[in-house]
Amino acid sequence: MKQTWDYSSHGQDLHIHSSPKGGEWFGSENKGWSVICAEPSPTSFIVMAGDAFMNKTRLSMGLFSFLNGTVQVPEELIDDKHPLSYKPFDHVSYLHFVETPEAMQSECAIKIYRGV
Repeated sequence: MKQTWDYSSHGQDLHIHSSPKGGEWFGSENKGWSVICAEPSPTSFIVMAGDAFMNKTRLSMGLFSFLNGTVQVPEELIDDKHPLSYKPFDHVSYLHFVETPEAMQSECAIKIYRGV
């Protein structure tokens, strides 16, 4: 299963061309989570253009691939200057969490789910 998730906290429309054969455009005006399913080729390069052009801070998280098992920061990357921000978590469980009302209403679902 391959999915792209986008959250528009400021109510902008979402338009993504997801068919390599010139197929359909998907739009969303629900001012919340939007799910677009696509199957890009293994050599695809995905760019989240537009975030850099916003006049307000916008947090985005691309969920383009899935890991089996636990996601965690290697111990050697954690120190006083770079403290741990998120506790280890199961990636698939997090994907289920982002669909909950609690996650959808939050400004940062990952902080609620496993933030330190």
